[in-house]
Amino acid sequence: MKKDMNSLKQYIKDNYIYNISFNKTMQVLANILIQRKESMKLTISDAGESETDCETYLKISLSDAMLKAFKNEIIADEDFPRILYRGLCAHESEHVNSSNMDMRCTICEEIVSDFKRNGIPDIFSNEYAASITNIIEDGRIERRAANRNPGVLPALNYINGLIYKLNACNGNDFEDFMSAVLTIAKVNLLPQKWNDYHQDDELANLITSVYGIIREGRSEEH
Repeated sequence: MKKDMNSLKQYIKDNYIYNISFNKTMQVLANILIQRKESMKLTISDAGESETDCETYLKISLSDAMLKAFKNEIIADEDFPRILYRGLCAHESEHVNSSNMDMRCTICEEIVSDFKRNGIPDIFSNEYAASITNIIEDGRIERRAANRNPGVLPALNYINGLIYKLNACNGNDFEDFMSAVLTIAKVNLLPQKWNDYHQDDELANLITSVYGIIREGRSEEH
């Protein structure tokens, strides 16, 4: 199945975003997954990013990368949006159940402070701190979600398989480092093409030194 991006986005809108029945199904799933008595409003959008404030709402949306992967037939499954939406719902729901946003902010502030002492620019240090903590937290909450509700594991694995395919190394040290943290936290693998660019170099040594820390950070007990 091949679609141009405009027709694909319209297909998603017609069959999922504007589909009242599907929206209700996702709301029910969120209600089941979230360990609270009160319901949190779930919205399916075309914003390209999923998020939650952990208090009142969930927003789930397929990213442009996901849509492009389907367009280019990286994903062959005709029902890919339904699977991905289930995974995104499980992911954001577990943020509500398990994430401590205040603690994450504190950790980010500590990383930024350490970077400032070493003369690293504020913009880079803030981006680095937020990205690293978010990636490892994403891995941790997905493990909790799967342990709590094993039925969501196939959808989470589907998403993470796609993430792995879309985050191959390209030779840019910073981007390759972030890809490595992402794939280690998500699927316990170094990114594709890692050995094409990083064999016994400084970045390879760095990732070797922090591999266990990343894995420990995503464990359910933390």
